[in-house]
Amino acid sequence: MVPTDPLTVWVVRLVDGDFPPRTDVIGPASPLYYFDLRDVELVRSQHSGIDERELYSMPTGETAHMLANSLRDCGSDLLRGDLALLPALEQRIRAGREKARSPDGATKAHSSGAGEAHAN
Repeated sequence: MVPTDPLTVWVVRLVDGDFPPRTDVIGPASPLYYFDLRDVELVRSQHSGIDERELYSMPTGETAHMLANSLRDCGSDLLRGDLALLPALEQRIRAGREKARSPDGATKAHSSGAGEAHAN
């Protein structure tokens, strides 16, 4: 069976040590807790080197290794609790949401900051 959704690595801001509920609605002032590794990479101007198409197939050890390396390279500060990158991530996601809602019919992209109007 071929996956219809891409493999996604989420960086999650916990609330009192627990995973917050996920929501499909991102309002202008709603808190964001789930961040796609692709958004972290783009804010850091880094790329894992994984072809987007590979994320739609069953993951291999190589794919998992590349994603883990990317998470270490561009998200290690977040994993240690340094949240200084969050404002830039939130700005990217909110800008993508606004672009997706624009009247010019912009298309939605995979990355949560690149145009989706909801968090998965």
